[in-house]
Amino acid sequence: MNRPEVLDPAVTRPGRFGIHLYVPLPNSDQRGLILKSLARKIPLDPNVDLDAIARRKRCENLTGDDLRALVEAAGMAARDGEKGLNRGIKMVHFDEAFTCFKPFLTKEQVREYEQKFSEFRGGR
Repeated sequence: MNRPEVLDPAVTRPGRFGIHLYVPLPNSDQRGLILKSLARKIPLDPNVDLDAIARRKRCENLTGDDLRALVEAAGMAARDGEKGLNRGIKMVHFDEAFTCFKPFLTKEQVREYEQKFSEFRGGR
């Protein structure tokens, strides 16, 4: 669950769903690995640099699921651009995917989660 604060407290009381874990957002290296894993079985143009995409400012607040959605959006852009023939996803398709893509978490939500996690760990 990415948004535990929207759940009824009765649902999140101890013992209901086990342990609540804070999983930080992936850094640029981790995002690159996630993108490579997601793109293993899809046709990518040889000029697509997944590491460069992962380092983009627009990727900073993306979860693994956001990255999956980004790859899917780029795939849809490639299919649309090739009139149904998917000849490979190009960098331009990722650029197009970014124009219609919105991360699940806002920067404010990420800050809130990081602050709560820091408080939980005793401010370490």
